[in-house]
Amino acid sequence: FLIETLGYTMQEVMVIADTSLEIQDVNRKLKELKKTNEEATFEDAREEITKDMYEKYCNKFDDIVLNKDFKTSAIKRKLKELIEDLFEVSKVNSGNIKLNLMELNIVALIEQAHAECSEILDAHQLTVITNYPHNDIILKLDGDKTYRIFENLFTNISKYALFNSRVYVDLTEETEDITIIFKNISQEQMNFSPQEITERFVRGDKSRHESGSGLGLAIAKSFVEAQGGTFNIAIDGDLFKAIITFKKIAK
Repeated sequence: FLIETLGYTMQEVMVIADTSLEIQDVNRKLKELKKTNEEATFEDAREEITKDMYEKYCNKFDDIVLNKDFKTSAIKRKLKELIEDLFEVSKVNSGNIKLNLMELNIVALIEQAHAECSEILDAHQLTVITNYPHNDIILKLDGDKTYRIFENLFTNISKYALFNSRVYVDLTEETEDITIIFKNISQEQMNFSPQEITERFVRGDKSRHESGSGLGLAIAKSFVEAQGGTFNIAIDGDLFKAIITFKKIAK
């Protein structure tokens, strides 16, 4: 997928593959560290490791792109983002994720993410239409990670939705569940399956025309599932849906 969807060369793919494997190894070691040292925190260790890893793999990229016309700084920025995003996904998969659960208004959180992403949505003339049964729906979730879910979805929409179109955010309330559906019309033909699009590195238009690591939906899916929810993608022609379900607070 890396060569086809992001336009990396084979050498660059090898560097990224090494990065991914090393991050997974680091996560395993951190998990063991936490068992023996309660004072060791994932975030503190990650900050130092990320700096060292970034410098290490940027040096490798310097060797690869030495004779190319484009500046290495763009590749380095992409690599730094990639390392950070890989950590996010690997952290969940390795169990190194700490949830700060609290009762929060899910509608307010969606609206906050919408407001923060309004500039990039407006730049593509995307009109967001929301449909909530009411404005006071309380769930027990991690505020920061749930916000990141909605931010990633709005960001993904801003990159791949049809210019000058409508985006729908529908929330439905059942007896035990809350379902949130983000819907948009794709700018490009979606020549991938719902399973592929939530895999690491897959990009919506299978091109390199937009910035990003291709991990936005993978991170959103990981954060939803870490909180006991479900995350699914549905594709119907040019209609793209991201469907999230969370359990309601037991009474």
